[in-house]
Amino acid sequence: MGLSFLIHPVTVEVRQIDPERVTRDAITGDVTVKPGYEDGYGDPVALQGQVHRYSEKELSYGIGGLVPIGKGFVLFDREELEQAEVTLATGDIISSVEGVAKDFRIVDVSGTATYGGQTYLVKAVYDEAPKGR
Repeated sequence: MGLSFLIHPVTVEVRQIDPERVTRDAITGDVTVKPGYEDGYGDPVALQGQVHRYSEKELSYGIGGLVPIGKGFVLFDREELEQAEVTLATGDIISSVEGVAKDFRIVDVSGTATYGGQTYLVKAVYDEAPKGR
C-alpha cells in the first residue's frame, strides 16, 4: 500500500453479509438467515479506518426537526479494501473499533477523496443496530 490519506487510522473490524448464509428478498431487500447459521455474517476482517462520530451540528433538518443521517462514519483506504477483497455494502456491520466491541450497521457507502479521476477513500456511514436484533 502506498501513501495513506487517513489522518488517524485505527483498527476497525468489519463483518460482511455472507450470501452463503442468507437469502435476500428480491423486492424489499430484506435479509433472512438460512437454517443452520447463527447469523448471516462472515468472519471479522481487520482494516485500518478513520472513525468520525457526528456532533449535533452535523445533523440534517427534517420534517420533525434535526434528523441524524447516522451516528458517524469510517473512512477506509480503497486500496486496502481491494487487497483484503472487501466490498462494503449497506447492512454490513462494524463489530469493533480498536478492540472495543461495537454493533454498528453500515447504512450508506460512497467513494470520496477523488483526485485526477481516481477515488482514494471509501466512506461508510454507520448507525447503531436496532435493538432486539
